[in-house]
This record gives sequence, structure tokens and C-alpha cells, in this order.
Amino acid sequence: MKKTAPDFTVIFTEDKNGFYINGRRFAADASPMTSARVGTHQHWRIVNQTAELHPFHIHQVHFLAYAENGIPVAQPAWLDTVNVPYRGAVDVILDFTDPSSGACRYSIVIC
Repeated sequence: MKKTAPDFTVIFTEDKNGFYINGRRFAADASPMTSARVGTHQHWRIVNQTAELHPFHIHQVHFLAYAENGIPVAQPAWLDTVNVPYRGAVDVILDFTDPSSGACRYSIVIC
């Protein structure tokens, strides 16, 4: 399998003041972190730099979870939530091909 750089990287961190995604303190009403063009697929890497298991959930699209800590998983699966191991990473392919929203871009809120 050819290794390629992800289109987008999500990094979970935390400290005594809270939980952060890409350096931004988590807030349920946060503005989108990125956007994607309808009709595309994107490779994302979700990195968990914390000392505990964290779920990754994204609204609007499903994703194929295919590698954990750089190792292909035995049975890749289409999901809407995946647990990211502590001090580990999960690679996913997000499917932005459903144009049913009528928009030309997805605005991505990560939680």
C-alpha cells in the first residue's frame, strides 16, 4: 500500500483547562475547521495525543477507517464514529460524494 500524506489532520490534545482539536478548545458551537468539495473523497489522519481513548465523530458523512497507528486494519469499515487510541492515530477516507444537500461544499464540524 502506497503511503500518502493526509489531506487534513485532526489532532486531539488536552490539558487542565480542557480538550482541544487542532489547538482550538472544543466548543459544540464552534465554526467549521475545514470544508470539502462535494464529489470528492479525502484522506484524513486523526491523531490522539492524549492519555485516554477518544472517539472521533463527524456529522454529514461516513468514512472508511482503514489503518490504526499506520497499520492496515483487518476489516476496514464504513463508520460515523471511531475510537482513536491514546497516543495513537487512525487513518480514514471521508466520502463527500453525496450531493443531496444541494450545496457545492461541506462545512466540517468535528467533535
